[in-house]
This record gives sequence, C-alpha cells and structure tokens, in this order.
Amino acid sequence: MSETPSGISASGLAKLPDPDEDERNLVSYKTAWLLLHKIRGVMQQIPGPPTYGRVEVSIENLEVVELNQFGRQGKKAVQVLVVVKERADGSTEWACLRQIRDREPETLQRCLMEALGGVMREEIWSSPGSEFDWLGEAEYRHRTATELGLLSVNRVLGELRVWQVGTHWGEMSEKHLGAYLDEFVFRFNHRCRKSTPKEVFDDLVQRALHGEPKTFQDVVRGEA
Repeated sequence: MSETPSGISASGLAKLPDPDEDERNLVSYKTAWLLLHKIRGVMQQIPGPPTYGRVEVSIENLEVVELNQFGRQGKKAVQVLVVVKERADGSTEWACLRQIRDREPETLQRCLMEALGGVMREEIWSSPGSEFDWLGEAEYRHRTATELGLLSVNRVLGELRVWQVGTHWGEMSEKHLGAYLDEFVFRFNHRCRKSTPKEVFDDLVQRALHGEPKTFQDVVRGEA
C-alpha cells in the first residue's frame, strides 16, 4: 500500500501467492478486503494549511457501484466536491474530495471550511453556475473560470478516474466511497509533495498509532 503508486485492490491482494505454499493464496478475499479498508481508515483527509493562494472548486459526478435489494450490482452517479489548492507557480499543492448529498450553500460552505482548515482566505475559483454564487454574497474572494476552465480540478479528476478503473476496475461502492476518496487523496497529496515510499509508510504508521481500532463490523457498516 505504501510502495506502489496506485495501491492494490482486494482482488489483487487475494491473488498473491503464499511464499510458503505454492498452491494457495496468501490471504482470502475477505481478509484482503478487511485489511485494505482498515488501512484506508487511517488515510483520512487532513485539512490543508490556511495559506493565501488560488483554490479551484467544482461539483462533479462520479460513477460508483450500488447494490439493490436483490444484491445485484448497478451503477449510479454521486456528487463529489473537488477542492484543489495551487502553488504560486501553478502546480498543485494538495487536493480534497468529499461526497456531498446536496448542493445547498450550508453543505458546500461546511465542506469548504473543512478542506481549507477553517479559514477561507484564498482566492476561490469555480466553474460557471449558481452553486457557488453565495461565495460572492458572503464577500469571499470569488472568481468564475471561463475559457480555460479549472485546469487543476480537471487534472485531479483525470487521475481519479484512471485510478478507479486501473486499480479498482471501476468497482468502488457508494457505501465505502469516502474511504476510497481518502486513499486517493492520501496518495495524490504525497505525490504532490514528492514523498518517498518510506515517508508514505512512516505517515501511515503514525496515523495508525494515533487512530482508533476498528472491527470487521465497523468496516462493513462504513464506519472505517
């Protein structure tokens, strides 16, 4: 999980051979799924530092897997708030992605405040539309992107969709979407900081030491 840039899916982990016994796998799928979700549980997104600069925000649709009452899989689109902070040279400093249930100003403001560490001093750029009109009304430094669009948001979305298909074969469930978004952001932000595998591993260990233990039932309920 710390050495590979894209991580590994539960199916991929369950297929790894046992080094001691050639004819059996290292772990079962259930064990692999639980282990990976416990690791994702300590990858929770940390608010960015409250610094000045340009921030891009957008609400995007992400396709996820949904189980119906008969246990059959279907596809549905969910709304994700994408927040990306840029450095002075235009490169990406960090990203934050959160699933949202609605587009009400109260919801968007709370998610933005959480992403920006509770201080909205940045210049906030959004796509054209009425969802973020309240930024100007609340006297935040709001700008609307036009011709060039939101380049940093598009970059993050592109990497997210490649990661979703390449690592998880597009099979990210709505119930555990928050955990998958946490893992993607954890990896993306470490790449932005050019972290080494050891630094990624050390960060995971430190988070695990300070985190709360989770049971299998916690993970199944989506509480990890």
